[in-house]
Amino acid sequence: MIEFRTADPTDAEDMAEVQNAIYRAGLRANPVDVALITERYLDVEHTVACTVADRDGRIVGFQSVKRAWPGNPYDVPAGWGIIGTHIHGCVQ
Repeated sequence: MIEFRTADPTDAEDMAEVQNAIYRAGLRANPVDVALITERYLDVEHTVACTVADRDGRIVGFQSVKRAWPGNPYDVPAGWGIIGTHIHGCVQ
């Protein structure tokens, strides 16, 4: 069963693995590390919510919702929403 809950810093390694699985599948330009996950999803002052999909203690996906700020790395106009949804390719 999958449980949805708020992400916390202990999820960073599993969240990185989700994005790196997407990278290995050729669907993401660059791999990530725990530092980038922490910076982009867990320590962001503009975060509205970051939710993980936890299947029996393993993070199989996550979604981040934040409010765009001037100069954000996604090129989204300030004040708009930024939504990132990431699902591990091995979820069955």
